[in-house]
Amino acid sequence: MKVLVLDGVRKQAEPVREAFSKKKIDAVVCTTSNEFMAAVTASKFEMVYINVEAWNRGRCIYDYFGAWRRFEDKPVVFYNAGENFVAVGQRKPGEKDRVLLKPSDIEAAIDAV
Repeated sequence: MKVLVLDGVRKQAEPVREAFSKKKIDAVVCTTSNEFMAAVTASKFEMVYINVEAWNRGRCIYDYFGAWRRFEDKPVVFYNAGENFVAVGQRKPGEKDRVLLKPSDIEAAIDAV
């Protein structure tokens, strides 16, 4: 399985990759808006993991380019979400989506599926 991950801390990219690797999942880990936009348009993936705090930092860019359209038909695990979290962009929540409230880490997100 190949997944796309948006997690906004550059120094955590390698530990995030390793966490997915332990579960035998190929992960494209993005830590910047630029990396995420490039990956969401060019990569083939089956699932998306989004750190909501990272999404909120780049929200203007993601909304402007409609990044959410690229994964509206894929299951998404949203982690580090606030209590009032509803959705990203205009994406309608999917049946297989998961939302993990703050504080949550990538290990919990992987285990949520």
